[in-house]
Amino acid sequence: MLPITMLFTGLLGLLFMFHTVRVILARRSAHINLGMGDSDALLRTIRIHGNFSEYVPLLLLIMALLELSVVSETALYAFGTSVVVGRLLHFYGIYSPTTPGIARIIGMVLTFIPLILGSVWLILLSL
Repeated sequence: MLPITMLFTGLLGLLFMFHTVRVILARRSAHINLGMGDSDALLRTIRIHGNFSEYVPLLLLIMALLELSVVSETALYAFGTSVVVGRLLHFYGIYSPTTPGIARIIGMVLTFIPLILGSVWLILLSL
């Protein structure tokens, strides 16, 4: 079993569903079946969902492989927490047009750090 990866997969799965429902509701509200029309709000909602679905699966795979490789629990919790907080900040930074881009930037940094470090760690473990 991979209890730490399971925990963060569950949390991120719920966050993914939150984003999915937001896209559905935004499309219905804008009466747009496909694409985004000229709606900036719908574009933001679609990109939040898309960006999440582009990064999170690979991050969870990296996390599972690290957990299988008996990486410390502390490192795994730091990895997962960075991803969750990063995804929340990214959402906040894009969702609010009045929010300074700093939340989005920090969110992406908190996503890139575990992606890069986890990838390098897996490469080193494979040698």
